[in-house]
Amino acid sequence: MEVNSSVPDSAQLLPLTHFEKEFPIRPWIAQMQDIWPASILVSVLYYIVISYGQHYMKNRPAMDLRMPLIIWSGSLALFSVIGSLRVSTVLLSSLFNNGWLFTVCSVRERFDNPTWVWLYVFVVSKLPELGDTIFIVLRKTKLPFLHWYHHITDFI
Repeated sequence: MEVNSSVPDSAQLLPLTHFEKEFPIRPWIAQMQDIWPASILVSVLYYIVISYGQHYMKNRPAMDLRMPLIIWSGSLALFSVIGSLRVSTVLLSSLFNNGWLFTVCSVRERFDNPTWVWLYVFVVSKLPELGDTIFIVLRKTKLPFLHWYHHITDFI
């Protein structure tokens, strides 16, 4: 069975962008492998900041951040939709061209499709996503354990 691990531009459901074609993914993945221990430090700092923020806001009025929260959430949603479209089109192309077993089980050694770029961007996006907790703290709404625990475990 011939395996087509890279789908040419003409077979893409959405054409590749210049960013996806030219992004130097290998050095960025290597860098992430080198600096991953920093995620533990960032997670500890995140917990300290939200704990201090809750203490700081205890005797202060809640802030009305409706519009910034709408913009923040809308931006994250738009990013998720774009990333999902890019990854799903490559996934579907691979599924139709190579079958279920290859698509789900093969180890991808090649970094020449947009999936790797968008997976990298997804991982990097976990840092700014920590910021949504600031809205919870400043608006003085309940901060559930699962919210910050999820952010920490997702980030590490």
